[in-house]
Amino acid sequence: MIDYYKINLSYGTDKAFRSNPGYHIYACLMGMLPDDLCEAMHENVKTPVSQNIEYNNTNGTAVWCISSFDEELSEILDGLLDRCKEFPIERDGIVLRSESIKKTHIRGFNDIRKISSDISVNRDITLQFRTTTALKKNGEFLVFPDLDLMIENLWKQWNIVFPNNSFEDEDALSLIKHQTSISSYNLSSSFYKMKGCGIRGFYGRLTVTNRLSAPLRELLAALFTFAEFNGTGVKNALGMGKTKTLK
Repeated sequence: MIDYYKINLSYGTDKAFRSNPGYHIYACLMGMLPDDLCEAMHENVKTPVSQNIEYNNTNGTAVWCISSFDEELSEILDGLLDRCKEFPIERDGIVLRSESIKKTHIRGFNDIRKISSDISVNRDITLQFRTTTALKKNGEFLVFPDLDLMIENLWKQWNIVFPNNSFEDEDALSLIKHQTSISSYNLSSSFYKMKGCGIRGFYGRLTVTNRLSAPLRELLAALFTFAEFNGTGVKNALGMGKTKTLK
């Protein structure tokens, strides 16, 4: 299951972010959660949260999106986000103020299919990577998308998040990869800063085309729609890999 929170924030126009604060607002969030829950979260096979933030220094607003994949975490977030109205980003001396929150509950494939219905009929699907995105292969971070690896990762993550709606047909996965390819892209290299280090990756648009049958095309659309909530690639909990599907 996924509980998806979209939080509209404001911080005024007197100060500005120097770079994406996704890592720093993650640290702020962890500081507000119980210590035992934070420890348990980092021991799981999959970190039970994905989050990212986009900001606009021109009008001093931001949108913070959080996906929770754990019921206990969701219960705590419900109270935390309702109670806490300010989130300090110490690096930039900025306080983000909560203006509104919208929560969406996604139980499994049928809910994702409703969201993906607009793109499941298309041979071409455009993905927009809105924060630095990176894939990891053989211990190295890739600065350009590997479509097969991307699809494999989303397939694996889906099965962890939706164990009751898991995709078990490896032949279907093989067909999806074989009959899906990159048809165009408009990407730029990027560097995502974290405490004491950073990761090189990419952001921008990527269009994929497929020759799949209707049922497999529906699976592909579901995977890419899932990426909107899970993120693409590595370090999604730290704000990397924000993905949007476009018609």
